[in-house]
Amino acid sequence: MWFKKKSIKASETKNSDFERVEEDHKPSDIDPDSSFRYWIDICGFVKNKQLLIRGWAIESENEVVVSLLGGDKIPAYLKGKVQEDRDDVLSHLNLKSRNLSPGFFQLYDCELLSGPLYLKLKSRERELTVPLELTETNDEKLTSTYDEFLRLENDFDIKSDVDEVELETYDEELISNIVESKKDAEIVHYIERVGTFNNKFVVVKGWVADAINDFEIIFSVKLDSTPLRIIKCIKRERFDVAKSLELIDTQEKHGFLLIVELAAPTNQKLELGFESTISAKTIKLDISQVLGHREVEGKLLDTNSFNLIEARKWLIENLGASYFTEIKKEFVNLNEISTNIMVESAINCGESGIFIRGWIDDHLDTLSAICVSDGAKISENLLPLLCRKIRTDVNEAFGHLSNNYKSGFYCYSLIKSESKELAILLFEKSGEIVRIPLSVININDNEIMATQNVLVDVEPTHNNAFESYQKHIMPALHGIWAERVKQPNTDSIKIYDYGTTPEAPHCSIIVPLYGRYDFVLHQISQFEKDATLEDIELIYVLDDPTIEQPLLSLCEDVSKLYSVPFKVISCGRNLGFSGANNLGVSQAIGDKLLLLNSDVIPSESGWLDRMLSVYDSTDNIGAMGVRLVYEDETIQHIGMQFNQSREFGGIWLNEHQYKGMPANLVPKFEFNKSDTVTAACLLIAKEKFEQVEGFETCYILGDFEDSDLCLKLIELGYENYVLGSEKLYHLERQSQSLVDQGDWKFKLTLFNGWQHTVRWNNMINELREKNV
Repeated sequence: MWFKKKSIKASETKNSDFERVEEDHKPSDIDPDSSFRYWIDICGFVKNKQLLIRGWAIESENEVVVSLLGGDKIPAYLKGKVQEDRDDVLSHLNLKSRNLSPGFFQLYDCELLSGPLYLKLKSRERELTVPLELTETNDEKLTSTYDEFLRLENDFDIKSDVDEVELETYDEELISNIVESKKDAEIVHYIERVGTFNNKFVVVKGWVADAINDFEIIFSVKLDSTPLRIIKCIKRERFDVAKSLELIDTQEKHGFLLIVELAAPTNQKLELGFESTISAKTIKLDISQVLGHREVEGKLLDTNSFNLIEARKWLIENLGASYFTEIKKEFVNLNEISTNIMVESAINCGESGIFIRGWIDDHLDTLSAICVSDGAKISENLLPLLCRKIRTDVNEAFGHLSNNYKSGFYCYSLIKSESKELAILLFEKSGEIVRIPLSVININDNEIMATQNVLVDVEPTHNNAFESYQKHIMPALHGIWAERVKQPNTDSIKIYDYGTTPEAPHCSIIVPLYGRYDFVLHQISQFEKDATLEDIELIYVLDDPTIEQPLLSLCEDVSKLYSVPFKVISCGRNLGFSGANNLGVSQAIGDKLLLLNSDVIPSESGWLDRMLSVYDSTDNIGAMGVRLVYEDETIQHIGMQFNQSREFGGIWLNEHQYKGMPANLVPKFEFNKSDTVTAACLLIAKEKFEQVEGFETCYILGDFEDSDLCLKLIELGYENYVLGSEKLYHLERQSQSLVDQGDWKFKLTLFNGWQHTVRWNNMINELREKNV
């Protein structure tokens, strides 16, 4: 905090402690060889390894600066202090007429200190370091004194206005004297301020110049010849220095501020190096002076590179918990600012970040920044990134908001959510900061619910929809589904064999199972009737752990009823359509792969042999599909084409031409090229599937994977086909038991379509021009 002097009378604290001093130790007996006189009234540890010290000190008739040192004389970090007048002490020392404040009441953070403690007393002319011992004080009195310290501390006038930060002033006469005394040196410098912050960072402020050539100066900082990291180096113009050095036409900035990271607390001097093109200089830095967080803020402001809000944001981001702990004391309540905000949900997006949504009222434009912080790090400013929308309910609740005011918002923030300190920070233009704790919703294997929350406020027809997808929706959804779509490790894969698979099958059929599992019975009953399917490998990939036990029970019965050998692969979690197929392929041993939905049923025997024969006899073939029909013989699929949606910003959507039309109204063909085919029934060589690295897993809940696969094959020079002479029945979507196919699912399809378009727009345009 930034403390002002507070006058506290002895009667405000306790009865004259000096009387007890006179009885036990006369002031002249305290240290007969020193002009220092001091006394410790109370000294003990309170919460979180904080040391509370209260007493008084004086040197002759001079005030004394009191500080705490740890082992190796490393300075402790001063968290707060209250300066007391102590009229009782001044009266007994016959110094009543002097304007002195000998009393000190201080709180130190001792977490990083080790070894014995020392008290350092420093006046204008002298310095004394003495061992410090804890006073014999009961816990009740220590707690009471700590409470009193907090009360007195809060009585101070603590503000965060820029004009209260003491900026440096410059003495041109001093500069001239320094220049004159070192006029023969090539590199001239002066250190105006140096000290440590919380034993973790060193701040160095001053000026330096190459007085002969005015070359640029490069800085380095070392401790025992070990380089230290300079977190920030800010150079600023110093016309006073340039004038004194007669460098009037210079382009070089001579003022500097360095913030250096310490690997560990130390009381040793640092080596600060200055180097120009032809000159070098090294000086020693005494870093024993302890700086408060407001002084560090002031040094940043003095560079003219930051305003107060920018300085505080930068310090939180770079100094982390050390600075955040201090700045928290100055946070204000939400009702103390004009901005109003409500975070309605904050969703954990895996390891990547969080997604927040809610509403905000900043109609007076007093807000400077919105950031998410975990107490050590801070996100970028989210205010200009928020996706805004009209929230009629909010606008009606606040009479001062117009009907078209965009009070609703959502946003993705790249910051992990494990911290208990996770909160939104509101930075007002006035300098005030509000902290709003965030209660984060964890996915807990319910990615669908999290996806619904992310998509609820998305407006696909708006002009900013694509920007929203790129900056917010994509990172949020990819984070939510990241664990789900990872290929499982070998140890988690279970394989259940029902019958003996041929040693060298000419084809492996991969069938994912999600929701309904009774289609296993229907498919295998049809496969049993087809003698040409004896030399195949049939793999069912369980993509829904909730049905594992009933599925395995059904498989036991099916294996006894039919002679078709098959296996079930499970990994204990849902991988999605792409992941399930990729897992099945990884376990397949056939040279050819037939990717098949569980709700696809053959119409007659020999279908797979005929597909394989055509595939093997076609040069440069990539993927091949067949004619799929509904149970009423209307068309479900005879190839796919791309349709550009003007309503949704020009994204390309997959379209099954002639879908739903009676077969007798559709042009008949034996075997045609088709840019893309559906993966409901898709034949491909395993080698080619692996060559394009299988299905992409970025498409959420089963959209566009098949067209993406086909376009990857085209990209490598292959051609895709549809075998129109072969017919299978497809009971589309009956194999799935997903969730309510509501508004969010349509939005998800459009998002997947946007991902597909971003990746393949150029190729799709080329294919359309080629096919015209």
